[in-house]
Amino acid sequence: MRSKVPPAILRCVMHWRPSGLQSGLLLHGPTGGFKTTMLWHLARRVIEDGVRTAWMNSETLAREAAVAYGDPSRTAAWLADYKRPGWLFIDELFKGSFTPSAASAIFEIIEYRTTRLLPTVAATNATRKRIAASARDPAAQEAVAPILRRIIGEPGRPGSFECIHIPAPVD
Repeated sequence: MRSKVPPAILRCVMHWRPSGLQSGLLLHGPTGGFKTTMLWHLARRVIEDGVRTAWMNSETLAREAAVAYGDPSRTAAWLADYKRPGWLFIDELFKGSFTPSAASAIFEIIEYRTTRLLPTVAATNATRKRIAASARDPAAQEAVAPILRRIIGEPGRPGSFECIHIPAPVD
């Protein structure tokens, strides 16, 4: 990884801490840029500092959301597992088909965490266009724009994410 990721980007990611109005970090770029590897290394460092963390990916999120939203008594407890940890790591954000339950869950989790300035680190290959295309269901499409506004931020809104483009690896 060290020889494939530009040193300035690697340093920025590995030493990232939430500050000011930014409570999140979004690593985005093409496949093969070591985004997931950097996520794991950053998570390991946070865990070694004794901070409680949670980890999710899009596939797990969609599967768990479908079950949780099918059982209202389980929904709040399931969402709390991702809302409340000191740090949340999300791999492959927006990958695959964005179901209404997954869209609803990710919005609720991101909204909770950004308004409370809780550190959230995510990685995605998806561009805005691909994210919108993955939300084929009208209910999911309606949720995509607010999720992106929470992540990318709005002027003066606390909790936005620092977005770092990870370039394709150079051989």
